Amino acid sequence: MSGDRFDFPPVRIESAGRHHVAVVESPTPGWEVTLTRVLPGPGHRAAYVTLRRPFPGVIYPQVIVTQRLSTGVPVKEPVRVFARIIDHAESASTQAPFAPAAEAPGK
Repeated sequence: MSGDRFDFPPVRIESAGRHHVAVVESPTPGWEVTLTRVLPGPGHRAAYVTLRRPFPGVIYPQVIVTQRLSTGVPVKEPVRVFARIIDHAESASTQAPFAPAAEAPGK
């Protein structure tokens, strides 16, 4: 993260289909990306995405892997994606903070 913004791995939003899709560009294939929750926000819906670091001790090829995750938020509604990184063995219920990662207006 840089300041209060989540910036690695990069997260962007594609809004071409029925739902906004969070797109994560992981530096190796070992990263796991999951949708943690979606909540209403003031004038938008907030999608929270958890990125789990690769399993330690495994050698992964250094190749960028694009992962797409539907937020379930219709493209007609604005969306903001918040992201966090947790360790491989860390519980998904951890209190690790989320940071703003990307946003898209409704169509």
